[in-house]
Amino acid sequence: MTYSTPYAEVPQTPDVFINQVDTQLSALCSRRDVSRRAITETAKEEVLALWDRPVKAYIPVLALRAAREQICPTASSVPPALTETMEAGDRELRRSQRD
Repeated sequence: MTYSTPYAEVPQTPDVFINQVDTQLSALCSRRDVSRRAITETAKEEVLALWDRPVKAYIPVLALRAAREQICPTASSVPPALTETMEAGDRELRRSQRD
């Protein structure tokens, strides 16, 4: 079967989604005392729990949300590197407005 858009393509196995959720969860919880093993296992559990759904396009988003709530419930949904970039941009904007 051919798809008209790359967004309609989904992997045949959950491994791609597990790796994606694992990577994103690691970034979100990077400043917390969470073991790498716990992050990997939680990512795998959440993706596999959703894998039987007929629409798989949203699995990474839903799995990341559920895993984040388990592993680091107080973590922002924005990765630390992006948060630092946004804060630097805010400081620059305030500085330019004063001048």
